Order: sequence, then C-alpha cells, then structure tokens
Amino acid sequence: MARDREWALNQLRHKRQAFILTLTAMYLINSPDLEAVRGKRILLLPSGLVFNPDSHEYRGDRYLLELTQVVDERTYKRSDFDYTLGQFYLFNRRNFLNESLETVEVFAASVGARNDLLKEHWYDFGKIVRNALSHNFMFSLRDYKKKLPVLFGSKIIEWTMNGQEVTQDIIDPVTLMDIHRAMVSFVNAH
Repeated sequence: MARDREWALNQLRHKRQAFILTLTAMYLINSPDLEAVRGKRILLLPSGLVFNPDSHEYRGDRYLLELTQVVDERTYKRSDFDYTLGQFYLFNRRNFLNESLETVEVFAASVGARNDLLKEHWYDFGKIVRNALSHNFMFSLRDYKKKLPVLFGSKIIEWTMNGQEVTQDIIDPVTLMDIHRAMVSFVNAH
C-alpha cells in the first residue's frame, strides 16, 4: 500500500473521528442517557464483541462485562468514576496524538520529507508530549536539551520541566486539535 498524501489524510481523518467518538462517549457518559446501559452486557470473545448476548452465548465466559457497574460507579462512587473518566480521556488523547504522529512520520519517510518534518515547530512539541504520555507521564527532555525551549502556540516546554508531570494545560484539547491541524497542513504541503 502506498503511503502517499491520500493515505495519510485518510488516516489523519480517521484518527480525528476516533477522538470525536471519545468526546461523544464522554458526553453520553456524563448525561442521564447513561442510565440506558443499566442491565446491558458486553461479551468479549476472540472473534470480537457481542452486545447483549443471550445466555447460551456466554456459558462460563470470564469476559462478560456488566455495564451496570458504570452507572453504579457514577451514582455511588463519583470520585472513583471521575478519576476513571479522566484516565479514559487521557488514554484517548495519548492515542490520538501518538497515532497521528506515527502516520505523519510514515508519510514523511515515504515521500522523502523527513528532513522537512524535523524542521516543523509542532513536531518536537508533539514528540516530547507523546513520549511523556506513552511512558510515565513525565517529561524526559535530555534528548531535546539542545532544542529547548520548544514552543507551540502559547505553550512552552523548557528544561526546567524535565522530570515533571505532563499537565492538562500543556496538552489541552485545543492544543491537541491544533497539532493535528498542523499535521494535516504538513501532509497537504508535501
């Protein structure tokens, strides 16, 4: 399969849509509509997912998920629920950034634009944040020391942040979408 502009733009569009699905799920999870999953089940099988399986489909299966637990946690253990929801959102932001960067890196290598990619102001910012989110949620800046400070929009990553936790103000949803937009622009320019 050719890793050309069309491929990269389609991949980036799918990554963005998957992130929007995350936001949609968060909206539904925080709405009264969550009550609709009470009593629903999801069966995990090697062949895929079965929603609301009949009893003959899950005899003794250890991966039958009861969705009532989500409703109950939101209702009765709100602090646990809020923490879990925050982790869900962080997980999806990390994946959105990681998968989008990987797509652009593959595209750049495929079309001979790797050197151009390395010059992009958003690239180092995205890589630093992606690496932190993918490992221990802490900035590890020794490989970037000569490039610091790294700027993107109104955000700055500087050496004093080495070893510190990545915070919401560094990778807020607007910054994430702006980085994604910059990736799309890079692909369109090559």
